[in-house]
Amino acid sequence: MPSLADARAEVEFDAAAAGRFRYSGGGYVFVQSLLEEATGKPFFVLAEERVLAPLGMCDSTDWHVYSEAAAAGLWTTPVDLARFALSVQRALADRRGPVPPRVASLMVEPQAEIPASEDTDAIRSLGIAPPEAMGLGLFLADGGRRFGHLGGNHGFTAALDLSAVDGTGAVVMSDLDNGFEVVLPVLAEALADGIPTT
Repeated sequence: MPSLADARAEVEFDAAAAGRFRYSGGGYVFVQSLLEEATGKPFFVLAEERVLAPLGMCDSTDWHVYSEAAAAGLWTTPVDLARFALSVQRALADRRGPVPPRVASLMVEPQAEIPASEDTDAIRSLGIAPPEAMGLGLFLADGGRRFGHLGGNHGFTAALDLSAVDGTGAVVMSDLDNGFEVVLPVLAEALADGIPTT
């Protein structure tokens, strides 16, 4: 398995992309490396101490060991992913919780626009507002009124889509690699039913 240093060495900085959206697992390799260097702790320890435990995500861990843990290492459950989402929603509503309201506001503040593509058109065709912008770690849609993320890694596919204003949303997971053809229709159906997350 390549080391974090090997993974970091393979990341190239593209100054021409500054201010534009480009999904970058490599960027998280740098964040992980900087955090480990600054604290002297492995990333999985930092993640547990600073994020997972405070959010009550007791069933989340690094299941598959990747040197690029920040970009690819999280293994979680729908319940734990919902705990994360609820914490952000509560903070956006100025309710007490582990996520400070200022941090939640930054997470849903647009950092870069996401251009229309075949992927965004496919998401829209299911009745889901496709991402229009990227916040800090979250995709933003519907003029910033919705936030979420789509993701997958070895052995799973996940999607979450939540309201930034009314406490509704849904979290859907599947044990399929690249199972978006299964996950996204279920997400669309859950959102159409107006399932509350609070």
